[in-house]
Amino acid sequence: MPARMPKPVASYFAAVNERNVRTFVGALAEDAVVEDEHRAYRGPEEIRRWLEDAIKRYDFTVEPTHVAKGGGTTTVTAIVTGGFPGSPVTLRHEFTLVGRKIVRLEIA
Repeated sequence: MPARMPKPVASYFAAVNERNVRTFVGALAEDAVVEDEHRAYRGPEEIRRWLEDAIKRYDFTVEPTHVAKGGGTTTVTAIVTGGFPGSPVTLRHEFTLVGRKIVRLEIA
């Protein structure tokens, strides 16, 4: 794992790789938004359904390779491997935190 990530950010990668979505949902603010594949998911319940579906559909894992902090965000570059065309791919995960909660995650 690369340099230290804030605990709420690390919760996303743990949730995916350990198939423990509850860990990630617990790190979300009530008004959190996740953007993935050109779609926005809002609030912990909708985000939970999105992540459970993505894990089931793509059976993927993520391997963080680089962490950068600045401008109010934590950006993690990760290799994503799973049952989807083009696997593995390198994706950027940009997290915005308020306090110890994730308010935004953009995956591109």
